[in-house]
Formats: sequence, structure tokens, C-alpha cells
Amino acid sequence: MPHAATRPFDPTIPVRALVARHPEAVGVLRRFGIDPRADGRRGLRAAAVRHGADPEALVDALDGAVRAHAGLTLGGMH
Repeated sequence: MPHAATRPFDPTIPVRALVARHPEAVGVLRRFGIDPRADGRRGLRAAAVRHGADPEALVDALDGAVRAHAGLTLGGMH
């Protein structure tokens, strides 16, 4: 798993703030049962727990989506 400092966000960022910065994250949030509007003020970890999702799995999936959207892969990073 990537070190927290390499992530584009942390698990305490409010869902609303994440979506504002990374609209590509909406699909991942919905896949985990998180509604960006209803859960917008909650932090990612809190929203995941509220919906019975694993917060680390959510953060990892979001990290992957953000990297993919940016055209980056772990193998292609310097």
C-alpha cells in the first residue's frame, strides 16, 4: 500500500472536498455505497464506516482511480 504522504488526499478529507478536487472519484464512492451529496460533510473514513465499507479499501480504490485518471501507473512513476 502506498505511504499516506504519496496519496492525493487523506482518509479524513470530507467527501465533498474530495469530489471537488477529483470528480473522477464519484464512481468509486458510489461503488462503496457512499452518496457524495448525502455524505458530503463526512470524512472518507467516517463515510466508509457508516456504509459498512472498509476505509482502507476505499482509500486504496480512490487512490487508484485518481492515479488512473491522471494517466499514472505505479510502474510508470519515477
